[in-house]
Amino acid sequence: MGDIITCQIDMPVRKLYANPLVRADAGCVALMRGPLVYAFEGIDNGEDLSALRIPRDASIQIRPFQPDLLGGIVPLQVSGKRKKKMDVLYSECPPEEEDALLQAIPYYNWCNRGKTHMKVWMQE
Repeated sequence: MGDIITCQIDMPVRKLYANPLVRADAGCVALMRGPLVYAFEGIDNGEDLSALRIPRDASIQIRPFQPDLLGGIVPLQVSGKRKKKMDVLYSECPPEEEDALLQAIPYYNWCNRGKTHMKVWMQE
């Protein structure tokens, strides 16, 4: 009685790529940790999620367990890029990019902090 059993499972972050025939996800990457798929929400990363990308060599950090965030989760912190807005609709120059620190949360928790956009498959 009163015994405590602790189970520690190594769950590194993995990148998942879709078959190129899945047009909507071509050139994109999703993040998983163990069986959990992660999502990027507008509430953490700004409303224009389509302007974000995760470079192939991005640093991905597993953040400490946060009991006060969504009832307790382990978020990911990703060193990403944000495409800057342009003043014109079309240009012969690609949009400039700036560094952006992105946060991903387990997919099952999205939309628990209010109505917001969400994206799983991010440009790489």
